[in-house]
This record gives sequence, structure tokens and C-alpha cells, in this order.
Amino acid sequence: MTTNEGKMNAIVINQYGDENVLTPQQVDIPTINANQLLVKVQSIGVNPIDWKTRKGLRQKRYPFDFPIILGQEMAGTVVKTGEATTGFKVDDEVIGYGTPSNRGTYAEYYAIDADQALTNHQAFRLKKQRAWGWPELPRGKPSLMPAN
Repeated sequence: MTTNEGKMNAIVINQYGDENVLTPQQVDIPTINANQLLVKVQSIGVNPIDWKTRKGLRQKRYPFDFPIILGQEMAGTVVKTGEATTGFKVDDEVIGYGTPSNRGTYAEYYAIDADQALTNHQAFRLKKQRAWGWPELPRGKPSLMPAN
């Protein structure tokens, strides 16, 4: 599927149902706010929460508008930073777990709040600290990571 200017390829659902409702579609590339990152997605996580959303089992808690792009977990490369973000720059490789929305990670690009992402370097340091038995740092707060 070729992408048009300002558009991206995504897997969406336009109704609730089984796996047959997953549809490739071109949608607008997300715009970001001052506290977000725009990430070129390279890898996603697929979880039970995704099929529960796809089947409509979460629609009371999250009444999303269609089309819905599923997914909350991703790894990728930062292509744009919001003007208020710190600790990230274009070309940083990041991992993240975003807030539930109808614009998830089953897409070429994902807009994520910067406090829900870590650079790969930060993630490696956190993993190493946990392996050494250091106290756990608050989730999603890369700015609280100790300086190198």
C-alpha cells in the first residue's frame, strides 16, 4: 500500500467483531502536542487488551470513535518532538506504552506522551538497575533516571 502525503498505513477496525474486522487503511499521520513525541513505529506488542477492544468488550470504559487503531506498546524512532519535551531528540530509539485511545500502535506512526516513553539507553539502565536490586523508579518518568 502506497502512502499519500500526510497519510500513513494502519490496521484499523471500523466495527467491533472478530479478527476479520482488522482492515488496512490509510489515515492521517498523528499531530502531536507540546508534551508528545511522534514515533516511526518499528515494532508493536499485541496483547489480550487488543482483542478485547476489537470485540467491543471495553467500549463502556473506552467509548472510542471509529476507525480504531488498536495497540498501546511500541518501539521505534522519534521523528518529531513536542516543544515542551525534554530528554528526547529526533532519531532517538524509544520504547513506550501509551494511554488507551482510538489511535494506537498498529500503524506506521504513533503519538505518545513523552512521560510514557523511554529511550533504549534509559530502558537498558533501568533493567540493569533492577537486576542489581536497586529500588524501582517511578513508572514512565525518564527524567527521574540518575545522571550518567
